[in-house]
Amino acid sequence: MKRYAARQGSAIITAIGMGIVLMFIMAAIHTFSSYRMQTTIQESRKVKALGLAEAGLELAIGELFNNSGFETHELAKDLKWLGAKSREQNLKDLSAHGLKIDNNSTGVYSGTLGDGKFKVRVGRIPYKDDDKTKNTDESLSYIKIESLGIYDTTVRRVEAVINRRFPAREFLMYDGGFLSMVFGQTNKNNKNVFSTGHLYGHKGIEIGRILMSSHNNAIPGTTQELDDMNAIISGAGGIFIYSPIQSTFRAKPGLPKMTKVIPTNTVFPTAGTYDNPADIPFGAYPKELEGKTPALPEDLKPWIKDKHSGLSIPPRAPPFEQYKLEAKSGKGLYIATNDSSNLSVDYKMPTSWTNGPHELDVAYLDFGSNLRESKVTVPENGVIYSEKDVVIKGNPPKNISIISAKNVFVAGDFNQGADRNAADGHGFYGFPQDYDDNSNALIANDYSSTVKSLFLDDVNDTAYKNHVAATVIARERVVYDYRSPVDCFENELVPFMKYKLAEKISDEGTAKANCLDRNKSGIIEAKATVEEFEQDIDSFFNEFPINSAAHAALKTELKQSYEDNAGKFDFAKFDEASMKVWKEYAKNYEKAGLRGAVSNEASTSAYGVYGLLNGLKVKMGIPDPTKDISDLSVVKDTAGDYLYFPEMTCNAMFISCGKLNNKFYAGPDVQKYYNKIGLNGSSEIGINHSRTTHFVHRVYGSEMNLRLFNVHRIENHNYIPPTRRKIYDETLPKMGLVDSKFELAGFVVVSWKDTMATPEEFNSF
Repeated sequence: MKRYAARQGSAIITAIGMGIVLMFIMAAIHTFSSYRMQTTIQESRKVKALGLAEAGLELAIGELFNNSGFETHELAKDLKWLGAKSREQNLKDLSAHGLKIDNNSTGVYSGTLGDGKFKVRVGRIPYKDDDKTKNTDESLSYIKIESLGIYDTTVRRVEAVINRRFPAREFLMYDGGFLSMVFGQTNKNNKNVFSTGHLYGHKGIEIGRILMSSHNNAIPGTTQELDDMNAIISGAGGIFIYSPIQSTFRAKPGLPKMTKVIPTNTVFPTAGTYDNPADIPFGAYPKELEGKTPALPEDLKPWIKDKHSGLSIPPRAPPFEQYKLEAKSGKGLYIATNDSSNLSVDYKMPTSWTNGPHELDVAYLDFGSNLRESKVTVPENGVIYSEKDVVIKGNPPKNISIISAKNVFVAGDFNQGADRNAADGHGFYGFPQDYDDNSNALIANDYSSTVKSLFLDDVNDTAYKNHVAATVIARERVVYDYRSPVDCFENELVPFMKYKLAEKISDEGTAKANCLDRNKSGIIEAKATVEEFEQDIDSFFNEFPINSAAHAALKTELKQSYEDNAGKFDFAKFDEASMKVWKEYAKNYEKAGLRGAVSNEASTSAYGVYGLLNGLKVKMGIPDPTKDISDLSVVKDTAGDYLYFPEMTCNAMFISCGKLNNKFYAGPDVQKYYNKIGLNGSSEIGINHSRTTHFVHRVYGSEMNLRLFNVHRIENHNYIPPTRRKIYDETLPKMGLVDSKFELAGFVVVSWKDTMATPEEFNSF
């Protein structure tokens, strides 16, 4: 019994011990479970608070997309926050969906998302502009964003540095699809020069001499040349070089200037395979090239970057609705679809350019020049929005944004003014077009250094600006219209016309000294009696015809001027008389030329402007206006006079949104992009007035084709391209950007970190 009792007591002690151990285990399990639950809750709060902080960051970037100048605070050089700034915010309040953005007009950007809140500060980082990077203003390129998110009592902080890119101000040419730099004609020895800046093709870039027509081998033609380039970039594709390309790249930090012939890296497969052969004449690429990234020279890798470099700047639509609101604000100009003001006219178009009638109802915006008055007043805020197609030409007097819900037709010199009253008289007729040394418009990459300095002066607060910061946006296409020599070559034709008129009534030496040379103090004296003077006037109009009514009226008016001045004209009086003659030429052409079809120059007296244009070409060294020039150096483009080679010059940030929907062939083929009309004899408007080498289209600024919206197809493809000079205007990154409200911008996060914060910091933020 005792032994059993002892065993029984031992069992009880063991049971109690086991119970105690079990209690410890249960307590430990409870404690662990409780700790895990608490940890899970804490982590959940941290995740939610971080999500709120990140949401604040993304909302701030969203505001920046709508207004690239969006800021809430000033930043010190040490990146400490300073005073609050007044601002606008554009994102919509979505309280019904759980997002409420506080309606603040200054300082912290804040709101509520679900059960949490966020607060954000945005400021521009003080940064010195690098003068070597002509196309980028680093002083405006970097932004700091600090965002706090709070959930319950948990606070997280996100700090990010954002690189702000302005594609329209940084890129010579940008394409949201495939950037094709194959321009010109087969069987030509001319070249297009693309100078200064960046090139970007989101899906790829192709560049080369024209070697084919409709994918058939042809006699090689126009080549392309790159000068003073900053970078060639494809964000999501390869870079295809179809022929050796003479290139010069700008020096980079630690790297000298690079001059090199980029070698061919791609042979276009003319017998390639396609998913749908019907797409071949509409830009389809063969399977052999799709997705390829051809090899690039190693020594050019710092300047040429394909998709493997990870530099992607995808296209984004301009803020059309914000522009429209600005235009309707009372400080802008809004042109409705049914507008019937004197700005709206019928604009004759070639077959296939429109879906219906061959006349477009357009808003015709002529901003005037040194030779004609403006027909449109630039509104207070500089924003013009048109629901209809727009035609532009002339020189806006201040920074301007022109937006069309349809197409924009650039119908002559644009944004290229000159000070008519300058002391040296260089800009009397328009922007001076002089070149260094013995160069000329056909072979020079750019104007002389003296002339280029006029652009640089525009960045400063000068009394006269030769060009302004102009943004031209079309929801469909931006089209260069070469059809009218009156529009394209006015400042070249007027001094030549005066010269020929003075030659008729006086002699060649007197005419040259007082009409071509920069001499505004001479006298043009008629060489004969009033009767012979009338015969000289008849001889002039016989050589450069105008309609009979204008001929008779001008003859009478010039005779009266002769009698009033005893046959002697000083510069001012002869200029006044000559401008009356030119206005009749321009009006006559506008009435009978641009508005109607003419197939035979000899059949009408309305086209004296063509005679003047051909006479100017001969005077400039083109021996036969019916043929291309084989030796471009024969052109006589002497600096210091008013005799300029025919040149259409445009200066703006041209942005189009239409997708390619035209007849054209991919590869080193004659490109038919349809952003040009005229010069082809079959345009049904006007006359083919120039051969390929007979005039230059010089473009300053940028051309952006975003390829975002569908547009109707254009089948007709026949045009003669001019010799082209594309030069990036290095003043654009520094002109009018600080106050620009809806600048097209991209944002790249270059650094990011998140840390904990306290409720006190959130409350005092």
